[in-house]
Amino acid sequence: MEFQETMDSTIALASAAGPFSSWLARRLWTRAAREASWDCQQLMGLAHSFSSPRLEAAIARLMYYGVEDLESVRFVLEHDLDQAVRRDDADLDGQLHLDFGNP
Repeated sequence: MEFQETMDSTIALASAAGPFSSWLARRLWTRAAREASWDCQQLMGLAHSFSSPRLEAAIARLMYYGVEDLESVRFVLEHDLDQAVRRDDADLDGQLHLDFGNP
């Protein structure tokens, strides 16, 4: 379901409860859209500061670990982790996960 359809159906559900619920649902969607717009502007700022290829590499690295936030993208870029060789036996900040066996 697309964003607009989801928003419309959610507001319609809230409207069934009453006009104040409908009003608040609209406010919540507006706030979420405003925050998403701000986040996207920050993301594009990172592309400007670090370059689009580096931004793409940072996001690809984070996707591997299932991370989806701007602070992590910024961390990866600032610490040049987007350029580091990714090891399957290491976590996001390079800490190795070694199997020492059972004592």
